[in-house]
Amino acid sequence: MGQTETPASSRGGRRGSVTLEEVDDNEAIAIDGNELSEEYLPHAGKVIGEGKSERVQEYEKQLRNTDAPWAPFASYKEWELAEWLIQSGVSQSNIDKLLKLQWIKEHTEPLSFPNKDTFFKRIDSLPTGPRWERTEITVTGDLVDEAGEALTEQLEIWRRDPVELVKELIGNPAFHDNLRYEPVKVRNKRTDRSGRRVDSVFRDPEHAKDTINAAFQGDEEAQDRAQLEGLQIVKDPFWAELPFSNIFMAFPPDILHQLHKGIFKDHLFTWCQTMIGEKEMDKRFMSMPPHPDLRHFRHGISRVSQWTGNEYKQMEKVFLGAIVGAVPKSAIQAARALLDFIYWAQQPSLDEDELARMDELLERFHKLKDEGAFADVRDQFNIPKLHSLLHYTSLICLHGTPDGYNTETPERLHIDYAKSGYRASNKKDYTKQMTTYMSRMEAVTIRREFIKFQQPNSDDDDDDESNSNEGDNAIGESPAEGGDDAMELDETSEEPLEPGESMEPQAVEVRHSVITFAKVPSLPSVPVTVLQQNFGATDFLPTLKQYLREVSHLQPGF
Repeated sequence: MGQTETPASSRGGRRGSVTLEEVDDNEAIAIDGNELSEEYLPHAGKVIGEGKSERVQEYEKQLRNTDAPWAPFASYKEWELAEWLIQSGVSQSNIDKLLKLQWIKEHTEPLSFPNKDTFFKRIDSLPTGPRWERTEITVTGDLVDEAGEALTEQLEIWRRDPVELVKELIGNPAFHDNLRYEPVKVRNKRTDRSGRRVDSVFRDPEHAKDTINAAFQGDEEAQDRAQLEGLQIVKDPFWAELPFSNIFMAFPPDILHQLHKGIFKDHLFTWCQTMIGEKEMDKRFMSMPPHPDLRHFRHGISRVSQWTGNEYKQMEKVFLGAIVGAVPKSAIQAARALLDFIYWAQQPSLDEDELARMDELLERFHKLKDEGAFADVRDQFNIPKLHSLLHYTSLICLHGTPDGYNTETPERLHIDYAKSGYRASNKKDYTKQMTTYMSRMEAVTIRREFIKFQQPNSDDDDDDESNSNEGDNAIGESPAEGGDDAMELDETSEEPLEPGESMEPQAVEVRHSVITFAKVPSLPSVPVTVLQQNFGATDFLPTLKQYLREVSHLQPGF
């Protein structure tokens, strides 16, 4: 059970008084200890009936038809082998070779799939998600042939019914505890302010649809309005008749392409590099002292052949240090405001105070920009990605924090579901083979969830084994800091010594503080007076003298 504060006036009590009301834990959710959610709109998510999802019904049907949840495989061990063969990326030819090895035949139980053909027949008999559909369309281009006829091209579209996909996700028992069917209001405990309502942050879809249709029919006033509002004039926009949707709300913030690649790499970095020069920028990145938590661009950044989100993020960590002294002070301040905005936008949880801080940072950047921070390299800033930052806090209120919509996640999944699928094909008619590959991967995942559904503790042994096989000491963790070998100090754990008994000498491990210095100083040959004046190290000289005196006593002849 949890507790939430409810105004007494809402229940007929005295005005201004506050009481505590016992509610279920799923009705009061604490987030990072600073926020409390409360249900409102009581009629939202109202239960109109009870039933079992299609996935659960399929599970129960399979249980009635078979005694073993791993069927059509002969045993759980055989199922584990099949699961590994599908998920490991082993080619079909190598699967065939593996199953036909004499060692496999002599040292394992007889398999129900002696070759790849019978193996894939069993995999393809497993239930899978919504089926793939292939459609051919003819696209008319803007080029013409010798006879003046518009050129056309036959394209194929592979798709799945989105409604069936949503039903599949909602009906998956694995997600049962993570779904809510009614909105929740989140209050900030520190400010006690309710979330504000957010309307469309761009434009009204009905107005946009009417403008586009009128402009397509030749209405000059509508054409001018469409151009002014940045609307593309096309026939029958695909989103115009979609029910219960607003296309202009369907563009959440994108950390990777809008912030890391767009704002930072394509704009802020380019502006500063234009001021400094490519060679000097390379020199500054190359001269950065190495650090274990930072990437050292020892060859500069102009020679990086393939940019990824990791390169952008590593550059952002040291970018301010790289441009100090080479660009105007106002440009450094503007860059810092923009980088701080980028870092705030990546937080997994943001309250209204932090959103206000993001707005302040963006306002500071624009103020410095308008005052000429980048006037030497840019005469206008009509940049769509820069404009999109104005909507970030509103979109965060509407959609949630941007980390949930970051395209880094689907780009990573692109490797698993596109590149790996292509590599598994024979490179001929590969799209069809890729859909087969994804369906088989999905079928194996569904079967694994079915086994968990039927035997909830089936993976406990595996989990315990994987946990016990983790490194004795995690990275950055010594035994005395919480590892398995950590010594527990207990004043009463030692037995008292007998009279006249002496304590045996024991080996004592002495831990020394480790101070890491850069191999190459970032500011070599700096006079002591500069350290005192420019860096505020007023006690540097007397502290250094004291250190040298202590060292001279410990090391005679020093």
